[in-house]
Amino acid sequence: MDRNSDMFQMIKKINNFRNSINIWNLPQVQRYADDIFYAFTRGNVFAAFTNVDYNFSRSITYHPYPNGTRLCNIFDDNDQINVNNNQFNISMGAGNFKIYRICGNSKNLKSEIFNKIHSFLSKLLHFIN
Repeated sequence: MDRNSDMFQMIKKINNFRNSINIWNLPQVQRYADDIFYAFTRGNVFAAFTNVDYNFSRSITYHPYPNGTRLCNIFDDNDQINVNNNQFNISMGAGNFKIYRICGNSKNLKSEIFNKIHSFLSKLLHFIN
């Protein structure tokens, strides 16, 4: 077994990632399916697969992410997609597959969380007064 091979390193990365979030405990939700493309989420993880070797893209409109969310490919830090207008585009090709996670510093997610906390505290203060 060649522990330095690309295949070994890819499987190692997938296993480390799935173990870090116990992905098997999260429900799988189909997000898109056609003859050449399939995508699903488990929690906040977005997985996409194709069975063709040419390039194409799909617009994903059924997903759990708020606008402003940035998703990062666990295999390629340069492959990032942004959720805008309640959708995002994913480019595929070469028979590859992609696994995305929410990027570490999504400014809009932090802003959305802050706004929800602020709203809750405002309602609480109004109720107390």
